[in-house]
Amino acid sequence: MKFIGLIAAVIGIVAPASGQAIVEAVQRGDSLLAQGQTKQALAEYEKAHELGAGSAMFLNRLASLYMQIGGHKQASE
Repeated sequence: MKFIGLIAAVIGIVAPASGQAIVEAVQRGDSLLAQGQTKQALAEYEKAHELGAGSAMFLNRLASLYMQIGGHKQASE
């Protein structure tokens, strides 16, 4: 349960309707990343970002993932 609270803090304050979708996308991304599926994880994080995830911690994670796959331009945006 603490993990879900941490994820909510990571993604920032969002509208209730999209909040669950963001949490689910981040969780899928985390799971895929743990399995070494970097590009698939990135796709899930991008979905979360499009839905409104935007905390500094989340954006740092997204930028770090772009850097890992050589997306230096995307990481700087």
